[in-house]
Amino acid sequence: MAYAEPSVVSRDALYQQLGQIVSREVERTDVDPCGGRLGEGQFGEVFKGTYTDPTSGRAIQAAIKMCKPDAGNKEHVEFMREAAIMGQVHAP
Repeated sequence: MAYAEPSVVSRDALYQQLGQIVSREVERTDVDPCGGRLGEGQFGEVFKGTYTDPTSGRAIQAAIKMCKPDAGNKEHVEFMREAAIMGQVHAP
């Protein structure tokens, strides 16, 4: 698959465009950032935690990146752009 960078600037339009490319976003209810904060970047914070697959119920350790709670619309858009890029990386 070729890399495709989202090019829109509104949050709703970005979510629609991301849905057409690759969706790797998970529900917050499926993650538990129980292991503490590992770090932070410009748009979000990274926590050690657990992701539970809603289909199989299997729990795996994961690094969980979440948008900062006080982020505005611009930060949400940039966070989702970054997520779209990372979502195209497939690691075992």
